[in-house]
Amino acid sequence: WNSIVAGYIENGEVDAAWETFKTMPEKNIVSWNTIIGALVQASMFEEAVEVFRSMQSQEGVNADGVTMMSITSACGHLGALDLAKW
Repeated sequence: WNSIVAGYIENGEVDAAWETFKTMPEKNIVSWNTIIGALVQASMFEEAVEVFRSMQSQEGVNADGVTMMSITSACGHLGALDLAKW
């Protein structure tokens, strides 16, 4: 699943990546980081923060350095660094 999402992103198909991500039966930190990073690169900062918040509610998924770099970037663009709290 992660490879499919990454492939869509590499081809600039963020919407297809997002739809695929939503249908994934299980998401790990790589899945979350991939989609959050893609949303940030596509300047979809509010969506990235929403996905980050959703990730926080998932049992057994913890943000790592990659997650925090992406979400801090999104929050910086939004002028709301306080949203990057874990």
